[in-house]
Amino acid sequence: GWSESILMEDGSILFDLEHKKRFAALHQVDWAASLNRFFTKTHREVHSMWGFLASTHRVWLVHGLLFALGLTLAVKNPDHIDYG
Repeated sequence: GWSESILMEDGSILFDLEHKKRFAALHQVDWAASLNRFFTKTHREVHSMWGFLASTHRVWLVHGLLFALGLTLAVKNPDHIDYG
């Protein structure tokens, strides 16, 4: 996981330290090696319908708004009803 990818300058892993010593050791982290974009996964891919909705919600929102706008512009008041 991601906890194994945070490397210290001496090559050890930050999360191998005791929990209370980790913050004090952050200045010894080799950030260039730890955040190398070819080896570090920065997100978790979700393979579900919720993940699909989360990744495409803007498309559905724009589609719905354009559909409502189209209905509003296309539908006229019926001629046989007297609105007053």
